[in-house]
Amino acid sequence: MPVPAQFSEREYELAMNIELLAGNGKYSVPSQVAEKWLGYDIALVPGLTSVWGLLGLSAPPIGVPPGQGILGHPSAPAFAASLFLQYKRPEELRGGSAKEAAPRREAGVAPPLPYLRYGLGRFQLDRLLNLQAEVSGLAEVCYAAASFVSGDHLKEMQALRAVVSSSDFLSLGKVDSLLGPGGPGADHVWTYDAHEPAGGVLCSEPRKVRSYRGWQLLEGLAEALGEEPVTLENYVYELDQAVDAWSVRELGSISKSPSDWPWLMQLPGVARAALNVERTARRHGLGWVLAYREARI
Repeated sequence: MPVPAQFSEREYELAMNIELLAGNGKYSVPSQVAEKWLGYDIALVPGLTSVWGLLGLSAPPIGVPPGQGILGHPSAPAFAASLFLQYKRPEELRGGSAKEAAPRREAGVAPPLPYLRYGLGRFQLDRLLNLQAEVSGLAEVCYAAASFVSGDHLKEMQALRAVVSSSDFLSLGKVDSLLGPGGPGADHVWTYDAHEPAGGVLCSEPRKVRSYRGWQLLEGLAEALGEEPVTLENYVYELDQAVDAWSVRELGSISKSPSDWPWLMQLPGVARAALNVERTARRHGLGWVLAYREARI
């Protein structure tokens, strides 16, 4: 049974950014909407120069000039960023029945258990691969995830300023070489060993474990709506209350006929959030949707 990280992605992201910047003010964080287009969580010129050794580089890249290609987006950095990171929240697998255990054995990883993993959704992966192709040789594009799942361990590493050195970095250049000419093609998962940097194995189309699906849904909702994960019951209750208040206030003056459906694109934030919940659930293949009283639609 997977053991999810006992800290949020935001907690890890903040700890990483503090260490990586190390007093260097050159960084750019896209909005959530822009992130879906750009693919990364942060673009920066690290003040922590030791990170380049962790990425297998003897010297920092020169940085990619701003304003070109994908980085021509208004939310892209206005400086020559040398590192683009997408943070991930891992989970730990300890049992022999774990889906990726067999591929790890076949790849010669010893021992194949325990290991950590996180998913590489194909849309985001495709965005990052495109960015990697544009900035290759000038900057690095990587996934980054903790090599542990304990919340207490994260606090210990923060106190020691060792979160970066206790993380696993997956270069998009490496992913590209592992995927080959076919590109993403499917959903993938990256598995790695907390104690062996060379123990990383890319696996395709991981099985969705039943006990994992609720957590996966909450992560998707948190990402889509910009909120920290809460219990599903509280989340639905709060969203239901907000949609109800909005519907009383707004829907009375709107025609419900199909010919007027373009008004959906002009809905206030609460209603768009409700639609995002359904889209997120469908994207995760959970078959779970919010139901509203007929009067609301």
